[in-house]
Amino acid sequence: MQIEMRKREQELLAKIKDQQRELEVIKAEKIEVEKALLGTKAKQNKHSTYNTKNDKKETQTRRSVFAPKPRNDLVQCKNCDRNFAEDRIEKHESICDKTFNKIRKKFDMKKARVKGTDAAAYQKNQNQANKKYQSMQKKSDWRKKRAEFHEALKSAKLAQKHIAAGGNLKDLPPPPISDTSDYLQCPYCTRRFSQAVSERHIPKCKDIKCNKRK
Repeated sequence: MQIEMRKREQELLAKIKDQQRELEVIKAEKIEVEKALLGTKAKQNKHSTYNTKNDKKETQTRRSVFAPKPRNDLVQCKNCDRNFAEDRIEKHESICDKTFNKIRKKFDMKKARVKGTDAAAYQKNQNQANKKYQSMQKKSDWRKKRAEFHEALKSAKLAQKHIAAGGNLKDLPPPPISDTSDYLQCPYCTRRFSQAVSERHIPKCKDIKCNKRK
């Protein structure tokens, strides 16, 4: 029994040694493959650096036939960064300042499309009406409106007390008149409205013919 056990141990040890040898061979092959890969990468990097250097040289040496030669006697403009001769820079800067600081007029597409057509006359009338409407607009005085509101409340309370005491409304003085000086006049029918109402009324009144004065 002992002899058989020793034989088995020897066989197992031989197998382990064989496996170790195979592993060492695989490791050596792996190292050789890695070295080969590193060598190819280094060659590629050298080739790419050489190409980039050549490209840079080509770009530096390449120059258009029509390109102007570089000059050191030119002065740069402050506005447009272009270069001019010393005797021309003053004149250029005076013109360049005007062009850069010039405020362009707002282009009216509606006016340009209507120009030269039959609708131009109607457009003029509408513009005049809009100008009148804008000139008639005034800022509302909230303090004045507040005082009027308080006066109206007081007169309403007095009327309620008078009626509760059995009096007649005809005996009371008329209520305070509200100030309508901030109302806007319609340019078509000449009636006066508040600002919110006039914004709704004026566009509609433009197309109504029965309320116009003859």
